Amino acid sequence: PEVWFGGSSSYAGDVAARYADVYLSWLEPLDQLREKVEWIRSLAAAQGREVRFGVRGWILARDTHEQAERDALALLDGIDHERQAALREQLLARQSVGQQRGQALIANANVDDPTSLWVASGIWGGFGLLAGGAATGFVGSHAAIADRLTELADIGIHDVIVSGFPNLEETRWMADGLAPELARRGLLDRGGRRT
Repeated sequence: PEVWFGGSSSYAGDVAARYADVYLSWLEPLDQLREKVEWIRSLAAAQGREVRFGVRGWILARDTHEQAERDALALLDGIDHERQAALREQLLARQSVGQQRGQALIANANVDDPTSLWVASGIWGGFGLLAGGAATGFVGSHAAIADRLTELADIGIHDVIVSGFPNLEETRWMADGLAPELARRGLLDRGGRRT
């Protein structure tokens, strides 16, 4: 079996360079991901190895950007500000470098200011206000998310793990809208596997 491994600390980089088949990062803005890819690629090259790259994040794909943003903001409806602040405090207290990087992206996020939740084009930080783990996710139209995935592929990231909630509904949005868009662009074959 392939070894998938993630981590943003220097220790994790060393382990990934020596043992990982796929280095997995949480979704971050493109420039930060490009730096990570170059970092791990150089560490692996020093070990005489090559590593594939992947990202893990949330996803909320809709027919239009406006619909996606509306549905993303609806996830925050009724959020308990005190509970959310306590959750962020817990997440920031962890020693996870990746968690700290993700939370830093949404340091100024405010549920009362929707524009503060966007950390990059098509990358929304509101998920980091809802749950632990990855702080960011793809939010947008099927075409815009396909654009983001194409950009990731251009910097060497070819494996993507996404989660959405509710799971069944988000899976349908992906199957009915995003997968056909990716297939039209030659990023998926008819069986749904990457080509």
